[in-house]
Amino acid sequence: MYHYFHGWNWRAYLAYVVGIAPNFYGFLNNMGVDAPMGVRKAYYFAYEIGLVAAFLTYWVANWAFPPQLSFPLREWHEPRDYVRPEERGGVIEGREGDVESESESGGEKGMGMDEKVVGVSPVRSLSL
Repeated sequence: MYHYFHGWNWRAYLAYVVGIAPNFYGFLNNMGVDAPMGVRKAYYFAYEIGLVAAFLTYWVANWAFPPQLSFPLREWHEPRDYVRPEERGGVIEGREGDVESESESGGEKGMGMDEKVVGVSPVRSLSL
């Protein structure tokens, strides 16, 4: 786990640019710009060249400038509670049956004949 620099992973953007750069001249050649034969032939392998260049750039950038860790890797960190604070406590009311159909015959506020109100209690989390 690590954080990015103000939400931006600069290592990934560097790898993206380096992966595109070697193939750009070949792309321009396909658009009509004159290019040497070597560039034309290398453009047939644009995907492989870009993939390898981007991978190596990303790997070297992470090796040379390792990301700052938010906690040591030797420790296990798991959230204590999987329930959001706004979902704690209270009773959630639900309906049993088809809730999309509405019937004019009886029941509560637009409920069909086979529907009834069911109370649901929240799940309590275990504190360790």
